[in-house]
Amino acid sequence: MILGVMAQVAQLKAERIGKRTREALAAANARGVKLGGRREEVVKAAKARKGEALERAEALHGLIAPLVEADHQSERLQLL
Repeated sequence: MILGVMAQVAQLKAERIGKRTREALAAANARGVKLGGRREEVVKAAKARKGEALERAEALHGLIAPLVEADHQSERLQLL
């Protein structure tokens, strides 16, 4: 009996949550809010961040490549 009541309460809560969600989405839609999808400003910002990251990686390549090569040479010397 207790489990039955708990199940009914859970069902009622789920229905209320669903109703509030639908109402909130309808209100957002009435305000003209766009939900989901890819917006141009987000895509532009992501491209800018990617470009900055690539520039930084290229700048660091000159510092890192000699270190990597030196490490490989020391490994080769240890094997001898």
